[in-house]
Amino acid sequence: MKNDLFIISIAMMVLLLFSAYRAALPQEEKTPVIVGFPENYFNDLDIRDARAAIEVWGNNLTLLKPTRFYLQTILFSDLQNLEEIYRHDKIDLLFLPVLDYLKIKNKIAIEPVVCGGWDQEYGDSFLLVVNKASGITNLAELQNKELIISADGSDELMNYWLEVQLRKNNLPAMTSFFNKTTHVNKGNQALLPVFFNQKTACLIKRNIYTTLNKLNPQIQEKLFIIIESPLYIRDVFCINSAITSKNRDLISDIIMTIDKDAAGKQILLLFKRQTILPYKPEYIYNVETLLQDYKKLQLPPR
Repeated sequence: MKNDLFIISIAMMVLLLFSAYRAALPQEEKTPVIVGFPENYFNDLDIRDARAAIEVWGNNLTLLKPTRFYLQTILFSDLQNLEEIYRHDKIDLLFLPVLDYLKIKNKIAIEPVVCGGWDQEYGDSFLLVVNKASGITNLAELQNKELIISADGSDELMNYWLEVQLRKNNLPAMTSFFNKTTHVNKGNQALLPVFFNQKTACLIKRNIYTTLNKLNPQIQEKLFIIIESPLYIRDVFCINSAITSKNRDLISDIIMTIDKDAAGKQILLLFKRQTILPYKPEYIYNVETLLQDYKKLQLPPR
């Protein structure tokens, strides 16, 4: 939480730094670009702070790279709420977790244009990790043990993947297999208890594991990865299909500049991403395959 507040502070400082120049800019007609995102995405941050930081970044972008647009944000509570908003209000850009995108892509007119990345990868892989001292080397040996899941915006996708792994190994569902399952908001809250042998296992993203290992190389020495998932795209930025081609190009250009300046990079950290990558249809394949496997195994709807 302190890190997120620091990010907000940096963004606000950028606003103050450039606000002195605002009065010198010629007054002109500007069109709002409405950015929609789920209000429950930032589970460890006040949504008002995230909303303010995004608008601060967008408004300062017009000072660094003048355009006839400025950013506004709109929140939706769930997909039904999003459909209602989409019918009555204009949304130009839409940020969606990948599972939500797959559920709604045929119901509203949107096109994915970019996705968030880390180390130039388009998505995350998941690791099931134990302490080597536990002697555990396979999934079956975790039965009746405690699992910590680093939620961090991907917990639903993680759950799908782990449920499929359990069923493919002829093991019970998560609720019956593990003695206790705990969700935490940050990766270190999941990994460190396993590192110190206080908890048995954790489910964590590869990029978080790699980052923590760089800070403390003993992590790799003491921990054992039981299984690793394929790479899964986590989220997509979509554009309203009804936008004119001229405005589409301008707005797409705005999106692609997010990781090009300090304030934009701080915004990406709010989304737990490091860079922006152009969306490719093949990025969605692993997620669709996972959902098909889940359905074939006749697992209950999540």
